[in-house]
Amino acid sequence: MLINSDGRYLSLQKENIMKNWIYVERTVEQFVNEANRDNWLVDPEWQRLDCDPVLNRKGKRASKAQGIVNSIFEGLDIGEIKLCDYDGFKASIDGGNRKRAILAFFDNKFALPKNSKYPGAYYKDLDENAKKEFLGYKMRFIEYGEIATQWIGRIFRNTNLTTEVNRQEMRNSYGQNPVAVLVRRTV
Repeated sequence: MLINSDGRYLSLQKENIMKNWIYVERTVEQFVNEANRDNWLVDPEWQRLDCDPVLNRKGKRASKAQGIVNSIFEGLDIGEIKLCDYDGFKASIDGGNRKRAILAFFDNKFALPKNSKYPGAYYKDLDENAKKEFLGYKMRFIEYGEIATQWIGRIFRNTNLTTEVNRQEMRNSYGQNPVAVLVRRTV
């Protein structure tokens, strides 16, 4: 059982936490404007580091940051971002790689990958329509009110519980595979 800094069991707070979150939709432009103010902790000390520290990979394989921004231009969902109120700030619970990638691209710290809609382009190189496309992309946020740091960790861990994908499941994820269909029908 988790214990808060004041000695109370966190389970007593569970009911309040479950009622203490809202869904917020922001465009990239709204996010950038809000995150660049002093009341956001985009990279709090409990946030894990970037999964891929290389922002601008120039080879065949895009960096994680390039892949995130490229997904925006492909119109794909990049997943929700979780925040909470913490010491007067909006602090990150989950989604740090996505937030940092968007802000870094906006600040011209890396170019889009070669296989993108705008290959090799930095934000500053995009024409007005492409900038509008990027800035108009809708992001999903789940925002918690004030919660104990132990709950921040618990929410992060629960969000990131996944089942490892084996090789066959990975192959199946590319679409209907005739061999896999045949095997399923005969088993």
